[in-house]
Formats: sequence, structure tokens, C-alpha cells
Amino acid sequence: RMARVGQIANKIVPQGFSEFAQMCFQIIKLLATIIWISHLTSCAWFAFGAYMPSDTDSHWIASVPPLAQYQYFTAFHWAVSQWTGAGSIDISPRSTAERVVNVFLLMCGLVFGGSVISVLSATMMQFRMMHQSQTEKLSKLHTFLVQTGVHQAIAVRVQRQAQDRMAIQHPLREDQVDALGYLSDGLLLELRTNMFWGLLVTCPVMRWIDVVEKETIAAVCFAACKFTYLAPGETLFQAGDEAVATYLLVKGTIKYTQILGPSLAAPKTSEVQHGTWLAEGALWCLWTHVGDATALTKSKVLVLDVAEFANVVRSSGVEELCKQYSRSYHSTIIHSPPERPPGDLPSDATDCTEVLCGMNHDCQLLVSRAAFSQLTRSRRAALFMVTKGFDKLEQEINAGKCLALQNGLGEVQRLVVVVVLKVWNKSNCVLTQIGTWDPDDQKCIPDVKLPGTKKAQDELPAEAVQRVLNNDLALLADRIDLVSEETEVKWQDSAAYGINTKYLRKVNTAQLVAEPPSFARASYRAATRSEKRSNSIAGALQRANRRAHSLGGVLAETVGASWRTGSAGSKTEEVEQSELELQDVDGWEPRLQEVFLMARGKKMGLYAWLPAEVLTHLQQPENVVKLTSWTDRIQCTDGELTQIT
Repeated sequence: RMARVGQIANKIVPQGFSEFAQMCFQIIKLLATIIWISHLTSCAWFAFGAYMPSDTDSHWIASVPPLAQYQYFTAFHWAVSQWTGAGSIDISPRSTAERVVNVFLLMCGLVFGGSVISVLSATMMQFRMMHQSQTEKLSKLHTFLVQTGVHQAIAVRVQRQAQDRMAIQHPLREDQVDALGYLSDGLLLELRTNMFWGLLVTCPVMRWIDVVEKETIAAVCFAACKFTYLAPGETLFQAGDEAVATYLLVKGTIKYTQILGPSLAAPKTSEVQHGTWLAEGALWCLWTHVGDATALTKSKVLVLDVAEFANVVRSSGVEELCKQYSRSYHSTIIHSPPERPPGDLPSDATDCTEVLCGMNHDCQLLVSRAAFSQLTRSRRAALFMVTKGFDKLEQEINAGKCLALQNGLGEVQRLVVVVVLKVWNKSNCVLTQIGTWDPDDQKCIPDVKLPGTKKAQDELPAEAVQRVLNNDLALLADRIDLVSEETEVKWQDSAAYGINTKYLRKVNTAQLVAEPPSFARASYRAATRSEKRSNSIAGALQRANRRAHSLGGVLAETVGASWRTGSAGSKTEEVEQSELELQDVDGWEPRLQEVFLMARGKKMGLYAWLPAEVLTHLQQPENVVKLTSWTDRIQCTDGELTQIT
């Protein structure tokens, strides 16, 4: 047990103790060893005196009073004197066996005592030399400050900081361990991979490279990684310096102050915690630091050398992947909004998923297939393949409709990029799709959402927006001006695929600058559920499209989210205006809104201009039932909406 305690203490003490504390620990450990050995020896000496047979019929214990405490400490005193050679006491052996033991311990004590004295002397001399070296350095610093005429206040601060930092005990660096030079390249590769791999793959791109080609990450660990240590107040990099490395804060806290950048009114300061990457952009483009990074506490930093990383990648199988990521990263940086200038810290603009979306389909497919292969080997794969759309997910990945990524925990996640349009009119209402007419099922399906679509293969978000305008909103395409773009992130478990899905929504805000010509009200015809549905849906879609272009859409005025049925007022059973029923949503009663049809491929979408509050209400799960009760009574015939009474 004592040996185990000593091993644990040897592991703990060197990690953060000063040289003086380590010297004191060595002395205490030496004294503890002497006490422990003396205790064992005193117990054995007491047993000799009390129980061993004697050829002289006498024992040493007969010369001391018969008190247990006194007898133990007398034996302990005798044992200490034997081991340390400190001298003898008034106890002498009375038998041959006791005399032999005494002579043996005196000889052992001669060697042991000399060793103790040499260890203590070496420890004290080492501490004295170290202290003398520090004293000489501080003396030279003092002489320099006096000779250069530095102001006394500054000189005191300089000397104090130098003294404080000299007292800090940093962990050993690789270049300080000469024994590592005797290792073979293979074993050194294993050592460095073990040291750096777990930290390196916390960067998403490094994790993708590791999944695609593990040998490349091992080579990066061997050639491009090292640790550096910062004392409080020490600078990692400064604004304006050319970046030569990317950094990962492993331990400690760093203060980062962004100084440079467009539209940066004042320096922006933040505290960087462990696990954060700094200046990641240096890996992918020519990067100049735009802020200062200074350690607030003792910090350990992983340094990833940019030049060495580039050399490793050039001779690997992931060169094209890294080139594509570099191009996309650079494009993301230069197109970042002025109000959110890029810095040395991670940001939403440089999120790995954003950058991945700008890469070509081949590289996206490479990353997705690597993650997909991890999914097929997981324990959940068997159940997933049976109960979920495994093949369909693979088809979506191959078609570029979604991506598969592996997170830091090794879990496979699905990424879907969705582009939506948030079009405002002059009445501050939002263009909203409230339903879809399905010609196959002959019913209206409630579907409250903004117009949008998934990003297709090798398609930029701007191209996807234009596709929505040309296909779904052709009537309004030339009357809409795009204003801005924002990114929204939503995590949700996919019911179709059974894996966690990240929806990256590119919300494009737009303004309707001109109303379509010849807006007209729709004629809604009251019908019964038994009415025959004999008209061709295809013909109805064609007529709806023609009417949409000629009249500007089939429109009907409604009372926002509260539509009420009117009475027929003509002999042809058609009314000029028939308001559709839908119960109030949380008592909201906005002004009149318009509902109209626009073709969406084989289906037709029901659109309306809704206030933002109404849109929010209708998207609540509890209000879907109310909307469904209205859409269940809607029928589309000859391009006209009919409400079944």
C-alpha cells in the first residue's frame, strides 16, 4: 500500500508544483520512507527480545521497564539509529542472535545513511543552483533597467512579472525530452496520434477527413501538431499578424478582443473557453489575425501548423475534398454580411455545414457516404433498415437532396438545406401557403408554411430561390425584390428516417413592389358532399394556370383566420363573394385577406397574405385541427374552389 501511495504521489506532484514544492515533497517522501522502515525494524527487534530463544538466557527487553509504549519507542529509537548511523543508544544485544541482527543493520545503515545524505545534498544543491540562476537573471534584468533609465514604476512592474513567470512550472515539451529521439518512426507515430487525435477530431473537417481516410489524420498528428503553454497575460497572437497556425484551447481561458473588421465600431471582447478553435480560417485561406488573444489563466493550446498541414494534404487522398472546402470557405467569408464581420473565433457564417453546402456534389457525396457507412455498422442499423427508409435515405444522399454527417460523439446526423421566401406586401402581410390541393386524393391538405424548397444538387441557395420564384410563384416573380438573407437552424428527429436532422433554413426576405394586374374575386359555389366530381383534374390545373396569368390569380376575400359562410345571391347558385368558415384562432380577427391558387407542378397551392401573428398562430400544433376542419370541406373543380356544405 505504501508503494502504491508513493506511485500516486509521484504522478500528481510534478503536474503543477513549483521547484521548491517538489524539493519539499522529495524530503518529506524520504523522511516518510525512513519512518516506515524504522517502524518495521522496531517491530522485528521487539519480537526478537520478547519471543526468540536466547543462548545467554537474557534479552535486551529485560533492561527496560515493562511498559508497552516505552518498549515500542525504545525499539523505534534503536532502529532509527541503526538505519541512519546517527549513533547508538543505551540498548545493547544480550544474545548471539540479537548481536547478529545488530551487526547486519549497522552495515545496511552505513549504505542507507550515506544514500540519504547524498539525496538530500543533491536536492538542496539543485534547488540552490536553480534559485541562483533565477537570481542572476533578475539581477541582469535590474542592471539593464537601471542602465537604460527606465522609469521606476515600469521597472518594478517588469521585474515583478518576470519573477512571477519564472516561478511558473510549465509541463515538459517534446523538444525537452531527449529520450524521444531514440524511438522508431512507427512508434513515434503511434505516440503522437495518441496525443493529438482525440483533440484534432473535435474540428468537424478533421472528423470528416478521419472518416474518409484515417492515415491522413495520423500523418497530420505526426507532422503538424504540438502543444504550447501560456502563462497568465501571455499573448497567443495579435491583430495584424499573418496566421501561421490554427489553435485549439485545451485547458484554461483566453481573452479574445476583435479589433479589425469592416463595420466594427468598437473592439469586441469575449472569453474563450476550452474546446474552442481559434483562427481556423488559416487552414483554408491566407489569413490575417483580426484580434488579440491573451491568456487569462494558465493555458494549454494545441498548435496545428498550416504549412505542415498543407504538405500532408497534398500527398493524400483528401486533397480535392480540402480544396473544395477551402474554396467554399473563402466564398463564405467574402460574402459574410458587413454587420457580422468574420473573426478568429468560430461564427455562424463559417459553420462547417454552411461551408459544406457550397462544395460540389462529389465532395458532399464523399463525406455523406463515409458517414452513411458508419450508420450501417452501428447497432441500430438492423432495426433502422427494417423499420425506416434506409434505401430512400441513400437515394436522397446520392441525389444531393440531403447530406449525412458524423458529429463529435460519432452519431450520424442528416442535414437538409431549405430555401424559403418571406415575401411582404405593402400591407405588412406575409405570403403564406395555407394548403395544397392533391389531385390524386381529391382533397385539400392543410400545410401552413412559407414558399420554399430543398436545395438541389450542385445548386447555390440563390439559384434555389430563383427556382421557387420561377416554378411556384411565377405570377409574382417579376414583382418581388429580394432584400436580405438570414440563416435559421432547427434540429428535429426525422420520422421518415429515424435519425436526428438539422434543417438549415435560408430565409430570404423579399418585398412585393407591385400588385399583379386585374385582381379579381373568386366565385365560390356552394355544393353538397354527394356532388359528383366528374371534371378532369388535369384540365382544371391547365385552366387554373391560364386564369392565373390572365386574371392575376383566382382570388377570394376572407377574414384572415376567421372565414364565415355567406348566402347565395344569384340564380346560377354562384355568389360574388362567399367567405369560408374557420374558427377564430385565439380570438384573432384581422382585416380582409386574399386566398388564391397557384400551380405547383401536378398540385396547386392555396396562398394567402397573412399578418405575421396569424401565421404564427396557424403554425401552432393545436390550431392545425381547426385549419383541417376547413380544408376538409374544400374542393377544386374547373380551377375553382368549392366549399362543401
